[in-house]
Amino acid sequence: MKKIQNIQALRGIAVFMVILYHFVTIEEKYGNDNIISPSFFSLGIYGVDLFFIISGFIMVWVTQTSFQNINKIKRFLYHRATRIYPTYWFFTTIILIVFLIKPSMINNAHGNKADIIESFLLIPYKNALLLNVAWTLVYEMFFYFIFTIILFFKKEFLLYIAPSIVLGLVLLNIVVPNYTVDNIYISFVYSPYFIEFFIGVIIGLTFIYQDFKKYKYVMFGFISLLFIISIFNGDMNGYRLDVWNILMISIPLALFFYLMVLAEIKYKIILPTIVQYIGNASYSIYLSHISVLSVLGLIWRKMYLNDFSNILMFVIMIPLTIISGYIFYKIIEKPVLKISHKIEKKYFNWS
Repeated sequence: MKKIQNIQALRGIAVFMVILYHFVTIEEKYGNDNIISPSFFSLGIYGVDLFFIISGFIMVWVTQTSFQNINKIKRFLYHRATRIYPTYWFFTTIILIVFLIKPSMINNAHGNKADIIESFLLIPYKNALLLNVAWTLVYEMFFYFIFTIILFFKKEFLLYIAPSIVLGLVLLNIVVPNYTVDNIYISFVYSPYFIEFFIGVIIGLTFIYQDFKKYKYVMFGFISLLFIISIFNGDMNGYRLDVWNILMISIPLALFFYLMVLAEIKYKIILPTIVQYIGNASYSIYLSHISVLSVLGLIWRKMYLNDFSNILMFVIMIPLTIISGYIFYKIIEKPVLKISHKIEKKYFNWS
């Protein structure tokens, strides 16, 4: 399947947004009470929403010939697991060692607690994960599980099930908002975040079934209607997981994503190569960025001289965080993926 370069670039944009968001937290902790970050950095949290939309699209794009094919479904599961777990376990193991030696350094906001088994398995948790940012991977893995079930049906089934899931999640969260449910497993399975994955799936379907114009127009109308309703019901200063707030953010992001993919496929407009490189390393950057920012933050606190040093540290910390993540990508993630591919060729026959 043809690789879409703009998707890699969008991953780069998404991880950069998340870095900016967490830089604010690091600055508040280590910046000697002198905050220089502009308020719009807080919008970086929506980089996560963009990641979820991208994941939904990618799953459709890479599985076009996998539906009702048991061997290709097995290969899909193997690729998803080896893509996520080994690199993630490397970073989580480092955090676990730190946690066992000095628990006070991990999860200060959660009373220095961590659910170790849940951390390694990436399943819903009660307290916190060792690697705090991995909460998004818990959603990713469950989405992969649901998508795997869908692969056992005909591909056309996805045309109907994807919008049905979006509508079902919206209605469920209107009746009983997931954040009001005490049971962590029940509240997790109908989290509004899954709406974003399936919006990404719908976008993917509009590109795969380009001749099925009626579907594209119906889906455009359906999602536009949800967005209009969300404008009247959402409150951007309200709770992050409110379903209307999720829709108010995810739908404009989905439109942006759609236009960037369309720009490449139809008009050959490709985003800058440097952003693509960041996108290639976005997983390692994402997993490592808080740890790198925290180490740099400690240095920041010790070197603080005046207000100018805050500006200087900002200029230094963001590029260093990206560069460090890229190095991890080269020395950890890529070799691990190569090993997994060798294991696949040697021990698994998907034909």
